[in-house]
Parts: sequence; C-alpha cells; structure tokens
Amino acid sequence: MYHICMATIYKRQNKNGSLTARVQIRRKGLPIFSISFSCVEEAKKWAKLNEYKYINNPDLYLKWIKEERINLRRKREFENE
Repeated sequence: MYHICMATIYKRQNKNGSLTARVQIRRKGLPIFSISFSCVEEAKKWAKLNEYKYINNPDLYLKWIKEERINLRRKREFENE
C-alpha cells in the first residue's frame, strides 16, 4: 500500500493472476473515488495529477472522472487488440 497525500494505492491480484494497482481518493464530506491501473507507477502519476482537482472542485471532478474512466477503458481495449 502506498500513500500520496489523501490518495491510497492498493496492489490487487485479479482472478486470472494478473496484478493491478487501485487508487482510492478519500476526503471527508466527499464521495470516495477509485480507479485501477496496470502498474503502480501509472497509479502514482494519476493520483498526483488528479487528487487536487477532486478536492478543489468535486462537482467538475464528478463529470471528469466519468469521462476519464471511459477513456482509460477504451485505451485498455485498444491495447489488448
């Protein structure tokens, strides 16, 4: 487990045996957000870039995180083809 400010990164093992890193951002009074990545370094970079966006403007972040998840999912699907 890695801590970056209020973001926490957990290493997780999938059912198929592959490892992922899950970023979870928690702040009192705001919803908890989490997103998974294929490696810890990618998760750390994402947390550093996006944690303060969420804290400073959670309403915009709600819309942004939904779009970001869709883009990451599309990127992963493209890489697996």
